[in-house]
Amino acid sequence: MKKLNLFVLLYILLNLHMLRNISLVGYLAILAFVYIPIMLYCLPRFMNVRLGPVGHWFVLYFITALWSALVTFMDYGINVGVYASVRYFMTMPIALAAFWFLPNEHSMRKMLWMFCLIVLIGLLTIPLQYVVGPIAWFAQPGGRAGMVRYSTLLGNLTAAGGVVPYAIFITLVLQLNPFLKVLLLGGLCVGAVLTLQKSALLGIPLALGVYIVYCGRQLYKRPRKLIGILAIGLLAIIIGGAVVSFLGTWPVWQKAVAYAGAAFVLEENVETVAARGGDVSIQESIRTRLFDQPQRALADLYKFKGGGGYLLGGGFGMVGESLVRPGDSPFVTAHNGYVDFVLIGGFFHLLAFCGLVYSTLRSQWVWLKNCRANKLSDEIPTSFIGVIIIALVSLLFSGGLTFQPVTGCLFWMIVGVTLRLENKRPLCQISI
Repeated sequence: MKKLNLFVLLYILLNLHMLRNISLVGYLAILAFVYIPIMLYCLPRFMNVRLGPVGHWFVLYFITALWSALVTFMDYGINVGVYASVRYFMTMPIALAAFWFLPNEHSMRKMLWMFCLIVLIGLLTIPLQYVVGPIAWFAQPGGRAGMVRYSTLLGNLTAAGGVVPYAIFITLVLQLNPFLKVLLLGGLCVGAVLTLQKSALLGIPLALGVYIVYCGRQLYKRPRKLIGILAIGLLAIIIGGAVVSFLGTWPVWQKAVAYAGAAFVLEENVETVAARGGDVSIQESIRTRLFDQPQRALADLYKFKGGGGYLLGGGFGMVGESLVRPGDSPFVTAHNGYVDFVLIGGFFHLLAFCGLVYSTLRSQWVWLKNCRANKLSDEIPTSFIGVIIIALVSLLFSGGLTFQPVTGCLFWMIVGVTLRLENKRPLCQISI
């Protein structure tokens, strides 16, 4: 089997982690059957790789994560430690696999396209459940705005909403058939509304904003590409109008749109509160996740570990059900990714993450400039940089970037490709 096909198989299996609810032993056996041979291939070869800044920060992140695992074992016992550690480290080796198994732009482009397809399929399981009812092996549904809030194939209730901006941005950047691009974007936006998640609703303008700011100048320099974008926009308006008109007769869609509109309304009155089903507005949610919840979580860390907890963290249990099973920890996540790093591994873990992201961005930026200087396709580095920028914003309001399978696989794939760039290993370029 080709290396790329092995990587694709591993990537899909990790994103199908909900299959563990059907048979945990069966899922782990299949995953191990693919994962172990890949690691046996990658690890010995990686020992001889000369590391640069990205590699050094990657190692530091791994070491601080190991410390967090040790703390979890000591404070919560073996069962909780094993469960949480598997969840936290499960996607990290994707970086090593990407280093060896994604040697050219064709393979990377295929994986980005696959990521968007996985997100779309995951989102489509929401309307499916409105038709056939809840799927037993998915995470438990909730409620919002007088509606059932379904989880998806991607994971828990919040997993789907968090990946919407990444998929939309990548779809905008990739060179796809215009009709396919419009259908993919439309499906992502419809799915985002049906998630009943404010992160998904905010993700749409976030992705568009990053694309316009980050890519607008290049579009101005390429009139033909700009004309193509305008044509795709016109096609999107036509198809989108037809789809919205069709969905407008569906009561579920009407309620979801009403919730989306009410979530953005600043004024608090009976009608908007009723439309949100008692849920807070987006503005209130942003304030809470920037200030209230982080303060509460950091106060819990101080009570649990004292002042030293801010340096060394309190282990995986500090983020509650994000990493441990219900009832195994009294704590809940801060819904702020930067604070979550402190809760898990302290200041040093957050420092390692920030250093890894900075060095990755710098290396990707050099690749992007080289592509543009030599008039080569820049869609891969553009996609990678845009994803990281979106992640840096999204982490202010949500966590799980490095360990939720759907985001973790994407993040560590980018890190692995950057490790390859930094190691001066050639990447096949595509001319434009």
